[in-house]
Amino acid sequence: MTPLTRSSSPLLRGGIARSFLLVILLLAVGPLLVVTLLIYNQVDTNVNQQVRAQLNALSTLKQQQINLWASQRVNDLNNLATAPDILAIAQAQALPSLTSRFNNFVSANPDFKSLLAVNAAGEVVAASDEGLSMIGTSVQAEDFWDAARYEPLFAQPRYDPRMNERSVSLFVAAPVIVAEQGTLAVLIGLLDDTPLLKIIVPVPGLGATGQAYVITEDGYQLGTRISAQTPRAETLGIRRALDDKRDGSDRYLNRDGDEVLGHYAWLNDFQVALLVEQNTAEALAPLYQATLTLIIIVLLVTIISVGVAFIFTRRLTQPIEALTTSVTRLASGDLSARVNLNRTDELGLLGNAFNQMSDDLRVSYRTLQTTAEARARQLAVTAEMSRATAASSGQEALFARVADLIQRHFNLDYVFIFTLDETGQYAVLSEAADSGAGQALKNSGFRLEVGATSIVGWVAENKVPRVSAQVRDDALYYPHPKLSDVQSEAAFPLLVSDRVIGVLDLQSRTPNAFAAADIEVLQTAADQLAVATENNRLFARQQRVLQLEDLVISLTGKIHQTLDPQNILESAALELGRAFAARRAVVRLFKPGEAVNRNPATLPAPTETDVHPSNNGGSA
Repeated sequence: MTPLTRSSSPLLRGGIARSFLLVILLLAVGPLLVVTLLIYNQVDTNVNQQVRAQLNALSTLKQQQINLWASQRVNDLNNLATAPDILAIAQAQALPSLTSRFNNFVSANPDFKSLLAVNAAGEVVAASDEGLSMIGTSVQAEDFWDAARYEPLFAQPRYDPRMNERSVSLFVAAPVIVAEQGTLAVLIGLLDDTPLLKIIVPVPGLGATGQAYVITEDGYQLGTRISAQTPRAETLGIRRALDDKRDGSDRYLNRDGDEVLGHYAWLNDFQVALLVEQNTAEALAPLYQATLTLIIIVLLVTIISVGVAFIFTRRLTQPIEALTTSVTRLASGDLSARVNLNRTDELGLLGNAFNQMSDDLRVSYRTLQTTAEARARQLAVTAEMSRATAASSGQEALFARVADLIQRHFNLDYVFIFTLDETGQYAVLSEAADSGAGQALKNSGFRLEVGATSIVGWVAENKVPRVSAQVRDDALYYPHPKLSDVQSEAAFPLLVSDRVIGVLDLQSRTPNAFAAADIEVLQTAADQLAVATENNRLFARQQRVLQLEDLVISLTGKIHQTLDPQNILESAALELGRAFAARRAVVRLFKPGEAVNRNPATLPAPTETDVHPSNNGGSA
């Protein structure tokens, strides 16, 4: 037994050595493992909450955009159904003659694929070119038919081979109603799903595996090709949304068998389910990276601690205690923890490695925090922009809310919104988000020439953003005496279909005030503002057209109520004066065969009636 005894390690035979090793393992490795588990659980909870909140916010935003798009399509078809020519054709029972009118409407409204005209008996009697095959069929048995006879609506999306043999059909309906005659016909518009998919499919901030899609109540995915052999979509999220008709989020397997974090929502107005998902591996990548780092730390500290304890038991006591204290501080969340051993041996290298690891963790944490804040800001600004554009009833109110929102979110000194005048030669200051110099410039009618030496003029001409970190070094900077303290400037074009309608100009008294993440968010805000501005302009133009139509109807009615020429002239002058906000309206009568001279100084003196609309609507 003597050789076996000699081969034993003296260090391991000693009780003190074994006790020391046990204490080292308990004090160094044990706390590290416990703290690592606590950190893992906390990080797991935080990351899951953050991902679910991001999915929920994106789902909410898409629901708002879907509702807006659907209501716009319903309004488009309802405007057609209430058009005077459509009403006249319906009254004349000449619905089959609508094909040309329908083709013109489809050409002018790319969101529509085809139009159908259905008579009161539910039979398709007219259609645009792409819907001619539907003529003669009956839609009276459709579930939307009864409701569509009384009000415009967005029908429940579903797979209908008569409408479309290859994909889910989207259609809207609007009744053609004539007073005292009721519903004479119903217009049905088959929609192109491409614009809706452009709203649904993009998932900013969800990486390469993020996806969003819509499932109809009969189990088909919007935008996919369908055949007789196409299986219905089936996942836990889809079942809960379709069967339970509720919203929620969970972790489940998608249709490809990959585990995802998903948010499912039931859109009751459309009877469809909206799902936003991200692959679990990508969504929880920060958690996995942190776990791997912690495991490496634990293994490294354990191996080094045990090895050093075998060789330098006495000499390692104090350095290990210092290292254990620093590791504990780091595990508890103090990323500034460092160890100063002042040694050139392995313990010194271990201390340096720990300090480097602490620095790397601190940098990684700051990077993750910055990324999360940027994403949160992007979602917050996008959501607030959507609410601002939806809540604002006019361009002035829209500009004021958007300018204030951008100034608050990005802590800017000046926020200017320029719009191009009717000639397109000048960018006119329409809104300023400060109460001092900016408002003074706005009130003075300040404008900049497009293409001239100014950042705003350059952006308006070139249709691309321009960011100047130091305006004094930018040859295009236009120094204004009232804005002499500006140090940095960023301008973004307001584009609608490659057409510039204005410029969003941001200025700060701080140099390098615009970070890369902020520029991306501000470009998105500028795009949203451009779309909202254009929508306001189109709405105002439509309102004006409706007012003029009402004027013609009102004037015609008043003319028919009397045979007195004087009364007819006074009614015409009064109504025209009100419509155009004129202080004076004049109607002149010329004798038969007499030429009309547009020069007031040379006008003859025929019978004339001058009507001055008063403030209370009277006439003089």
